[in-house]
Amino acid sequence: MEQTISMLSESTNLSYKTVEKAVNHLEALGFIEQTRKIGNAQAYKFKVENDLHDFIECARKFQSSRIRIQDSET
Repeated sequence: MEQTISMLSESTNLSYKTVEKAVNHLEALGFIEQTRKIGNAQAYKFKVENDLHDFIECARKFQSSRIRIQDSET
């Protein structure tokens, strides 16, 4: 599925600048690629053939550890 930076920002509740920086980094690593323009916005798609499973699992573990730390602090 194609996503724009605005779409990703809205769905993740992260700022546009944060998502833009992450998208640029992921594009440089070869995890996503530019597709078509939607109006003035550039669309991207994740390149699932690049074994994103390991990347997603790493992100899930990281997020879980952040939640556990936040819960223990409250």
